[in-house]
Amino acid sequence: MWSHLERYHPLEFATIKKTPTPNAAKAKDSSKETTPVSSGKRKKLDDQPRIYSSFENQTPFAYDSKQWTDITDKLTIMIAKLMLPFSLVDSTEFRDFVGSLNPRYRVPSREYISDTAIPKKYNQMKAIVMSDLQKANGISLTTDAWSSNTMDPYLSLTVHFITPSWTLQTYCLRTIYMPESHTGENLAVMIRNILREYEVTLDRVVSITTDSGRNMVKACDELTSLTQVPCFGHILHNAINFGTKDDKVESTLKSVRSVVTAFSHSGK
Repeated sequence: MWSHLERYHPLEFATIKKTPTPNAAKAKDSSKETTPVSSGKRKKLDDQPRIYSSFENQTPFAYDSKQWTDITDKLTIMIAKLMLPFSLVDSTEFRDFVGSLNPRYRVPSREYISDTAIPKKYNQMKAIVMSDLQKANGISLTTDAWSSNTMDPYLSLTVHFITPSWTLQTYCLRTIYMPESHTGENLAVMIRNILREYEVTLDRVVSITTDSGRNMVKACDELTSLTQVPCFGHILHNAINFGTKDDKVESTLKSVRSVVTAFSHSGK
């Protein structure tokens, strides 16, 4: 009791200590026989958690605190890079898992991730990309029009450049839904719009790599200042397809397929 008063209520302790009591002399004599508290026990008492710190460890992080913001930022990056569904944060299993790691962190809702966290991270990364592009002396492009597994049409545009420290840097500027007809004129308009969005002028673009499709060739003609570089992978693919149409090659491939089929159905 005296140790508690001395440590947590020093003013009251000092007052009580100065007040004489009938048993003061007896207490004084008996104190000589009392074994003093060892330094080990005193240190052990000092290490015990305070009541306020125990409550603090159970209090959830405030939504505007640095701890909550940092964890949410990492969660947003994970969802974006791994292309995970936003509904992940609403699942009971995920919330239980996060709670076991840090009970003070409150997982944001799916609406917060989709409407606030992802757009905020997108704008942050876009600002970094635009800053890097402004430092590039020359920029090369690659582009392709393609369809997803559900046959939704898209156009992707990627930039490549050498940084001042001589490091090759690549950014995919946009993968944009393009339901319009993939004519050369429409493709050229889309490419111009994407470059304008990132403040890249055509005079800074040294070349653009595309496949050999007529629409892509036409698009490059529309972008008059660009030099088209045919895609080597596309050329090689076309060369192989053309070569397999030869009668002798086709006959050989037919025999090889028969051998493979025979071994595939063999039980030994």
